[in-house]
Amino acid sequence: IPSSLIGTTVTAWGFLEKPKNLGNSMTFANLEGGNGPERIQILGRTEFNDDARRALRFTKPNSAVSVKGTLHWKYEAKDKNLGTPEEGTVFIQQVEIRLDSMRTLNTFARHLHPGAMTDPKERDIKIRFDKDLRERLKFRSDVAAFARRELSDFQEVETPILFKSTPEGAREFLVPTRNRGMAYGLPQSPQQYKQILIASGINRYVQFAKCFRDEDHRADRQPEFTQIDLEMAWADGEAVMRRVEQFVKALWGEFAGRGTIKSPLPDTPFTRMTYDEAMSKYGSDKPDL
Repeated sequence: IPSSLIGTTVTAWGFLEKPKNLGNSMTFANLEGGNGPERIQILGRTEFNDDARRALRFTKPNSAVSVKGTLHWKYEAKDKNLGTPEEGTVFIQQVEIRLDSMRTLNTFARHLHPGAMTDPKERDIKIRFDKDLRERLKFRSDVAAFARRELSDFQEVETPILFKSTPEGAREFLVPTRNRGMAYGLPQSPQQYKQILIASGINRYVQFAKCFRDEDHRADRQPEFTQIDLEMAWADGEAVMRRVEQFVKALWGEFAGRGTIKSPLPDTPFTRMTYDEAMSKYGSDKPDL
């Protein structure tokens, strides 16, 4: 927060945490934005605006609200000699909003109880209170952003979702049209598109591609999934494997310790195995070693 805002009137929006009362003249609560640990304290006092203090006191926790007030240093911040810098920024934990008015934007449903939401229809609300779910979504977002930076030598091209049905191995989902007997197929994977793009002069293609397969669930397959899809022109198999290995090692190095990535990969080259060796020893072209 710019330190120049201290003493000015500000408006903040967020989810209201449970208010706490100190007698009948003071109520305070935290306001959090729903995207991380940052929260700011809202202070309502009778001498500021008693109607606003009462609104703060009796609004159901977790409701979405808009608050307006004056930005001040917290009393404890001054006590801790945190100071008032002449320029620069201040930490949000050092300041509070002294409440002038508050408006409820959306009241949290009375039948919902954080920590006890098991109905799948409430899973979207559960994300607000489940740190693990929030971290998984944040982790996936960070991986995708890093992957795009790491693969910046490839050109990202988005290909159509609706396509003509093609006779391949997996069964396709069909999307009916208004023309009787006519339907689109959803792509199992974008191979045809990327082959056309390579022939068209897009020498390095990448897409975070949506794929669909009308098949029963398996350990490594579900009806809808996303894959990072690459294609390289003017390259042999060795060049492709070397670039993918470089990417995977960079990914594991960046996110070691987060999600299911426990540690960076060793700097030694990936083990190679021929198709004949894999099939003769393990009966599979992708053995789990």
